[in-house]
Amino acid sequence: MIKYYTNRNKRFTSKIIGFETGNLAEQINEFVNKNYTNYKYKDKYNYLGNNCNTFVDWILKQFPQSKIKLPFMAIGKKYN
Repeated sequence: MIKYYTNRNKRFTSKIIGFETGNLAEQINEFVNKNYTNYKYKDKYNYLGNNCNTFVDWILKQFPQSKIKLPFMAIGKKYN
């Protein structure tokens, strides 16, 4: 049953939506390495609330110069 469901439901597949290079990529990497413990939902997870998209959105908000934006279907992105 699970295999059938996941094969039919393509909206939950992962894909790369963008990437950064150079100095900005280094800044983002340094931010994540130094601040992941400060993420306020690090010990909580909810499918329709704070989740992995919330974490990515939190990181991207720290770097407004990045052109990467989560798609509208990214559940949890607006939980911050």
